[in-house]
Amino acid sequence: MGLPFDEINTLCRTKVIPTLVDNYFKTDIIAYRFLKNASKWRGGHLIEQPIEYTNNSNAESYAGAALLSITDIEVATKASLPPRQYNAGITITGIDLEENKGDAKILDLIKVRTKNAMKSLKDLMGTDFYASQAGTNLDGVGGVYAATAGTAYAGINPTDFSKWKCNGGDGPKLMGAGALDKIILNTEIQKCADGADMPTIFVTTSALFAEIEADWYQNKVEYQDKKMANLGFDSIRYKGRPLVWDPKCPSGDFYGFNESYLKIWAMPGMNFKFIPFQYPTDKDIRIAHIRWYGNLLCTNVSMQMKIDNIGSIT
Repeated sequence: MGLPFDEINTLCRTKVIPTLVDNYFKTDIIAYRFLKNASKWRGGHLIEQPIEYTNNSNAESYAGAALLSITDIEVATKASLPPRQYNAGITITGIDLEENKGDAKILDLIKVRTKNAMKSLKDLMGTDFYASQAGTNLDGVGGVYAATAGTAYAGINPTDFSKWKCNGGDGPKLMGAGALDKIILNTEIQKCADGADMPTIFVTTSALFAEIEADWYQNKVEYQDKKMANLGFDSIRYKGRPLVWDPKCPSGDFYGFNESYLKIWAMPGMNFKFIPFQYPTDKDIRIAHIRWYGNLLCTNVSMQMKIDNIGSIT
């Protein structure tokens, strides 16, 4: 039976690089644009936004003593959603904490686990952002773009308010795996624009982004969105707005988000709040949590854009 270590392994230490290389989480445009800029939700069991949905048809010209229109006309309703709750539990055994001390400690175990939990929550919310609400999940944009006659979003049914649909009230542009060109894209953008009020960011898949960059921009660096590029996002500019790709964007989709009407609302007391470590009496473990309360709310569906099931770029 030989000795467990030879001379070189006995006399030399292993070189451990004191950095943790991220091989799981990707750059997340949703976390940067929406979670970072979340509005404050200060109490209340619902988030509600009054919506002006029609005009006063009594407005008219008249002459002399003509009979005036005095019909009682309601012009407002409200969009309403409840808060959603997210949590990431952090569990560390007592022996692991003791072993992660002194000269033997390369990285702080608590900090590594806590940072990972924070990124895990944002990663999950970035996925739920694109989905329709299910169970206890965020009310994602899937519900916004699914709004149609008979299918309500935030309590408002397009049967009662026809403009409560994306793409200017027409609903998503369905490509049927066909080719997207600039004419189609510009037409859909125009539907949900009112002068300078138009989508503030365009998001698509990495595959479609690569085609757009190659076919429409010939990979020229001068078309990059420099601000987004400096933050690590692969981006170009289209109609003066950043166009980026998101690994979580559903295949074949192209979105135009107008952030004036599409916002994350977070309760300040639970906006990725760290709940300190607790010590159970029956186990040698330490338990902490990262917790978030809030929701995503769209207050003008017609100003959001979606082009669905794109096969290629031309």
